[in-house]
Amino acid sequence: IHGEVTSSSESRSEHSIDDATQNTNSSSNLESEITNADRIAKNPSSSIENEFESLKEEQEKDEDIQWIKGLILENGVQKPKISIFESPTRRILYKQYDHFTLVDGILYRHSEDRYGFKTTQLVLPKQVVERIVNQVHSTIYNGHLGKSKTMSKITDRFYRPFLKDDIMRCVKCCDVCQKIKLTQPARHAELIYLTPCRPNQLITTDLAGPF
Repeated sequence: IHGEVTSSSESRSEHSIDDATQNTNSSSNLESEITNADRIAKNPSSSIENEFESLKEEQEKDEDIQWIKGLILENGVQKPKISIFESPTRRILYKQYDHFTLVDGILYRHSEDRYGFKTTQLVLPKQVVERIVNQVHSTIYNGHLGKSKTMSKITDRFYRPFLKDDIMRCVKCCDVCQKIKLTQPARHAELIYLTPCRPNQLITTDLAGPF
């Protein structure tokens, strides 16, 4: 009896140690997830963005992005008054001034997605737009999605003036989609009314009506 009680106590003790270990692991995992979430919030990124050697260098190649970054560095949160712009792109960037933020010299835009959640978008340099669209649209994981789905995937993570027009153009010019997908609507011949010229020449039957 003493041996059974001892083994039972040891078993309960082992279970207690296992439960404590699991709780400790769960707690540490939760803390790790919270830490990662905070790190990602402070330094937003994505798998596609990480493929570039340096996002800062890519943005520095874009004159329009350099222009708006210069305004932010010079004026901070106080939006300067500007009425004349060299291009429509700079005009749109200026309108979005209050939504921009610099993280380690990289320009991001704060906004809300279609579900109302706050999101952080990387401001895309002009020279990488086509590359991003092709990666999101043409990879085996996406399977040449249509215009709307491709646009949704890209605009959730990236921002640039006239980005939607660039996406539409790239998807429309996709060689694989043009060869495989039915891109044109079905066209039917125009209906012609047949006018009978003698009795019983045209007999019709209403099989479904009246309604």
